[in-house]
Amino acid sequence: MLEIKAGYKKTDIGVIPEDWEIKSYGEVFEFLNTISNSRADLCFKGDFGYIHYGDIHMRWENTLDLEKNELPKIKRNKIKKLPPLLKDGDLVMIIISEDYKNIAKSVEIKNIGNKKVVSGLHTFLMRDKNNVFAQGIRGYIYKMPIVWKQFQKIAAGLSVFVVSKNNLKNVLIPIPKLEEQKAIATILSDMDGLIQSLELLLEKAKAFKIGMMQELLTGKTRLTDQSGITIKYKKTDIGIIPEDWEVVTLGSLFEITSSARVFQKEWKSSGIPFYRARELVVLEGKGKVDNKLFIDKGLYEKHKRSYGVPQVGDMLVTAVGTLGKVYVVDNEKPFYFKDGNIIWFKVKDKLNSNYLKQLYLTPFIKQQITDISAGSTVGTYTIISAKKTKIPLPKSKEQKAIAEVLSDIDGLIESYSQRLDKAKALKIGMMQELLTGKTRLINNKEVGI
Repeated sequence: MLEIKAGYKKTDIGVIPEDWEIKSYGEVFEFLNTISNSRADLCFKGDFGYIHYGDIHMRWENTLDLEKNELPKIKRNKIKKLPPLLKDGDLVMIIISEDYKNIAKSVEIKNIGNKKVVSGLHTFLMRDKNNVFAQGIRGYIYKMPIVWKQFQKIAAGLSVFVVSKNNLKNVLIPIPKLEEQKAIATILSDMDGLIQSLELLLEKAKAFKIGMMQELLTGKTRLTDQSGITIKYKKTDIGIIPEDWEVVTLGSLFEITSSARVFQKEWKSSGIPFYRARELVVLEGKGKVDNKLFIDKGLYEKHKRSYGVPQVGDMLVTAVGTLGKVYVVDNEKPFYFKDGNIIWFKVKDKLNSNYLKQLYLTPFIKQQITDISAGSTVGTYTIISAKKTKIPLPKSKEQKAIAEVLSDIDGLIESYSQRLDKAKALKIGMMQELLTGKTRLINNKEVGI
């Protein structure tokens, strides 16, 4: 039997604080008309800002700040009948989604000023009739766990999740006192501000990396001492590069091969880690992978004796499906990998492998892989193709310098990415506490459960 703690009450939709009310969407909100123009009707220069459901899916979280965000626009002659214009505090909800995580995703309008904006395709426009909710909290309503469970029930069994007006009007909302709502809204808004600032830093770091790659990997900016030397450039079939650089094929530098065949019946639940392309993609992105596949140590030792295993400095490249993702072996922990899915570059000491890794992020390598794999049903990057792949080749000292600079920027990007992930996780935890009443914020003083 559920024990209800002092200060809380059991309701039809769950346990909530005693001083919270329950009302339905239909009681709280007036439903206003929207229009149903598609992307084809939108333009850069129009008379009205247009809130398209796809943009809510992809671009905005909880609040749509129209002082900071640009909207797609629509011309007056594309609108058959002009619906109500949006006001600050209005709630716009998407009502169709292929992803259950976005069921009823909503944004509250902020800082609309004198802008003329209409709500569009696959959205509901709702206006708080009696200001039941404080400014800034309406966009979080659908994320209240008690509310979210009701939306999941509405969408159960559907391949495309649709929220009808009749269903929505009956969804019940737990409502804190106005003072507590304002405190919750302030905290969550501050968290959104932190997340947005980290997202901006991450975007800037990625843009900086792209710029530096363009400079360094083409020789426009040199990292070795060129004082007193007039740098000359030459045209090649991969672009303009410094005269002292070469253009070479990877097959001319080192051996490119794959692993011995490991059959599915030889996969184990423990032993030596065994990577397919999908595990390698995760390993490349996160530096670690929660691997579920292994092979027997005896089989590993057998292949090691007969064919060898990747060494520190070697590089593995995905060859099927997601092409060209790379992992540079940076430790001596034993592992093995699937033949055909992954190509093994035996780079060790013959080229700076981190320089080569950075090259595989550039358009001219990606384009070579795309051209090579064009026409195949499933994209494939073969050993023969890898051997023919062309790269610009500076002297080893410059390779190392380029790799170090770009790796340092990668470290900065990873740092921002980790901080962003932590901030998002913290926000989720805070919403779980604040939007259920488990942690109370009254007169800016926490009141425990």
